[in-house]
Amino acid sequence: MRWLSLLLALLGSAAVTGCGDALRDERIEALGPEVEGVAPGPFHRPGQPCTWCHSDYGGAAPKLAVGGTVYYQPSDANKTAFPVDGYIVELEDARGVIMKPQTNCIGNFYVEYTEGWPYFPLRASLLAAQGMGGSAKVASMSTRINREGSCAGCHQAQKSASSPGPVVVPGKDDQFKAPGAGCEGVP
Repeated sequence: MRWLSLLLALLGSAAVTGCGDALRDERIEALGPEVEGVAPGPFHRPGQPCTWCHSDYGGAAPKLAVGGTVYYQPSDANKTAFPVDGYIVELEDARGVIMKPQTNCIGNFYVEYTEGWPYFPLRASLLAAQGMGGSAKVASMSTRINREGSCAGCHQAQKSASSPGPVVVPGKDDQFKAPGAGCEGVP
């Protein structure tokens, strides 16, 4: 009988507290509202952790396996980093299956979740944009992606003890330009 009382108490507390995850809810809420003038879609929320919302838990469609934003940091550290267009992010899962999404004009890329992909851990590399060396590898991530499909989950806007900073491509300042008004991600 004692185990039955304990089971009923646990079930009762679960009903009172709900089945949500307060920490996840708080993280998603902290992302703030959409940027005015930028519709939800492939061009919204650059630099934010995509899979926090685009998941079974977050409920946003499409459900993403991996998503992120790639930037170029000008040599003058006082200048703002800006997104790069046309780079290929090569993602190889533990079985050797490779996906190659391309960054859009706001620097965003993603791979929709499909049954069977990915099998973690993943290897990630950046391949040069068309017209900048074709598909030559320009950078590889030294660690593996073990479970966080959102690049910004680890690669936060500012470099710190807990973050290597944003995903950036190497290059020369004259190779890159900020996205123009024609980019859907620019309000």
